[in-house]
Amino acid sequence: MAATAMEKRERNQAGARDQTRGGSVYFTPLCDIYETPEELALIADIPGADPANVDLRYDNGVLTLWAPCQTRGDGAEALEQEFNVGDYYRAFEIHEEIDPERIDAAFNNGVLTVKLHKSEAAKPRKIEVKAVEGK
Repeated sequence: MAATAMEKRERNQAGARDQTRGGSVYFTPLCDIYETPEELALIADIPGADPANVDLRYDNGVLTLWAPCQTRGDGAEALEQEFNVGDYYRAFEIHEEIDPERIDAAFNNGVLTVKLHKSEAAKPRKIEVKAVEGK
């Protein structure tokens, strides 16, 4: 069982840095996306990122996340280093009509939560069916 878990971890680490942007390698952060009738919520794990440097953009139905990550250890010599260091980048095509003025984002302990509120036109609504008397 331990070997299987280790192999899975190694595959995940190898696949985590398989993307390039502008010639540099970056991490693809793991994300969960939830939908309610009012909004889409995206939760992204970006440990080590500084919230002041997170670049989050929504343009023409695409949500783009980029967050630079600095090395750890404040210049100390690493005796063991299991975590890779690199920037985070991910883009999502959003197929719902989103109100760009009402997008909120919060960062807490390495977790970015983005709420994309749907425009009124995109929200589902119940349509009343009226009975018509026969002729």
